[in-house]
Amino acid sequence: MWLRLLVVFLVFLGNAFAASYKGIRVGQNITDLPEQIRCEAVYCEGKYKGDWILVSELGGKVLMFDVVYVGTSLDEEITISHALPLAKAIRLHSLQPGLSPPVMGLATRVDDHRVYGIVDTANAISYHVTGPPTNPDSMVSEVSYLSPDAPLLRAELLPASQSSKLIATAQRASTDDTETAISSTNDLLTFSSAREAREKLEEQSDVVIGKGRKTLALIREVSTWYEVDENHPEAKEKGEQLRQFFSQFKSEWGTLLRIYDNNKQRWRNSDLEKMDEPLALNKEIDSKKRQLEAMGFDFH
Repeated sequence: MWLRLLVVFLVFLGNAFAASYKGIRVGQNITDLPEQIRCEAVYCEGKYKGDWILVSELGGKVLMFDVVYVGTSLDEEITISHALPLAKAIRLHSLQPGLSPPVMGLATRVDDHRVYGIVDTANAISYHVTGPPTNPDSMVSEVSYLSPDAPLLRAELLPASQSSKLIATAQRASTDDTETAISSTNDLLTFSSAREAREKLEEQSDVVIGKGRKTLALIREVSTWYEVDENHPEAKEKGEQLRQFFSQFKSEWGTLLRIYDNNKQRWRNSDLEKMDEPLALNKEIDSKKRQLEAMGFDFH
């Protein structure tokens, strides 16, 4: 019995000293979240004090939460756009007053160990980075406040000299906390004139076609490698390129659909023909994706 009580106490203690951001912390009651952060199912999200916050909950408690700088809301109705350099992100999060001195490691995916950023293991804060993960100028799209037992906190640590240099750069970074740009996705893709709507539909259709053709070419290359040697370095390189282009294609395809849906009253038959090739590409890519997944490839 005493051992169980000790475990409960240690978990409570870990949550009590968890890093917080603008009054939100891992382990707090969901009912204590600000009213601007609204909950549905196991997630809560909303704009709070200039940032878009996404909370994961378990058993009525905050399991972890993300500060989203680039992305969309879960229903994709809200677009968030305010990427910031890694140095400034560390300054705003890991170097908050009262936190432990940061100890930096590489943030990697559990399934394939791909590096996607860095993690402050001392304060359980991770940074999702676009670009070299330790470059102070690389852009951060998301900062996550993790539970004390998150596997990511056992990450491989950076060399002390590299970690010290990164933290020193962060200490010199600006503390200006400019508000994240948050807009309705539909508003951004609804146009005031038929001419503008047609131009945007054509432009977006071209983007989707370009991304789609490249995605199909990469699917063919990766499929060939999976028939020969899926562990070959070139197979892994092509696989990484495919994941990136597939994600970009689906994002651009979603944008094209929203342009189409939001401006339906403006289309002529000749405009709708611009959707033919993107539709065919999306259908073919979905089919080829299922086939490649059946061969063992992971698109995530």
